[in-house]
Amino acid sequence: QGQCSAIDVKGRCITVKPMEGRGSEFHMPYDTLVLAVGVRPASNIVPGVKEHCLFLKDVDDARNIRRRVTACLEMADLPISMEDKQKVLTFVVIGGGPTGCEFCGELRDFVRNDLQKFYPTLVPVVRILIVHRGQTILPAFGPDLKEAARETLEAQGVEVMTGTAVKEVLSDAIRVTRKTEAGVVEDTIPCRLCVWAAGNAGQDIITSLREQLPQQAENPNGDTARLLVDEWLRVQGVDDGSIIALGDCSRIIGLSPPLPQTAQVAAQQGAYVARLLNRCYDWSVSGPPRLPQARGPEDADAAIAQLARARGQTEAPGFRFLDLGRLAYLGKANAVAEISLGSTAVSHSAGRAAYVLWRSVYVLKQVSLRNRILVLFDYARTRFFGRDLTDF
Repeated sequence: QGQCSAIDVKGRCITVKPMEGRGSEFHMPYDTLVLAVGVRPASNIVPGVKEHCLFLKDVDDARNIRRRVTACLEMADLPISMEDKQKVLTFVVIGGGPTGCEFCGELRDFVRNDLQKFYPTLVPVVRILIVHRGQTILPAFGPDLKEAARETLEAQGVEVMTGTAVKEVLSDAIRVTRKTEAGVVEDTIPCRLCVWAAGNAGQDIITSLREQLPQQAENPNGDTARLLVDEWLRVQGVDDGSIIALGDCSRIIGLSPPLPQTAQVAAQQGAYVARLLNRCYDWSVSGPPRLPQARGPEDADAAIAQLARARGQTEAPGFRFLDLGRLAYLGKANAVAEISLGSTAVSHSAGRAAYVLWRSVYVLKQVSLRNRILVLFDYARTRFFGRDLTDF
């Protein structure tokens, strides 16, 4: 295991830093480099976010959130005043997109279903707020589902504060402003858990690569979190086409609006790049990648290339995203679902039916039958025995 700390475009090699205590840095040459590093939370937009917020990016973040929630309940279980209990048990989520709404739903389930049996007198005091700058949550969904999502969250006791901007995050509170008929009102909300789900920034490795490529300076709208790529996902400015970027860290030139930063886009782009690499397309040519000439009858790659050539695929088609819709879980076995096929809307639903669809998609998207079975067992174990509350 290691981390890519630098990319040498001219030398076509990367610098790899092994995990702590497992060796020293070394250089690794490449023929083709695929960048799928995603993005990181934008912790420098609002003062105090980096120091006081928790994030939703990796497994360690999930563990930190669970520890904080249980620690707050332990603290509130001490002989302190009710006012102090309310401050300690106020949990704030910043950002009303799918990530923030799904986390609120999962947090509500965790508190009501798992912590209820250990802290029955404290759970009713728990207050969960979602703070969103826009006027509606889940902005990518249709108007009916936006309203249904808000009603579902509020019915479970989640307070939805739209049209509210966070100005500062403190160790025990957040400062917000919101517009009212009387003007702009400032408020301070005491809390002990603040989760940031309101914006992303580019990874350091992407910033470093952009500095080596002058063509990347033309990125529209000041979008420095993504690399400009052509329709075949080749990074602009790399003349030999040896670097490919996909997922959240890439933006296709001339495509407006840009593709959403979702797993659906990344999965389709990953399958597209894998298909072209397996068929041995030549990425170094200008224009569409082309199938190379066979080097001989015993060339292992010749059979794949010959099959693609027989299908008339001598030139690789550009990437085309097929939008299949959006899903979001809202807690208490409720979800919203918007199913489409490209630009054609197929159906939309809210409630238990959308929840079943949401669960089914997550199971089917697992990479193997073994993983599907394990995930189903995890669902069943959680349903009947609750989540594991071990502190580790």
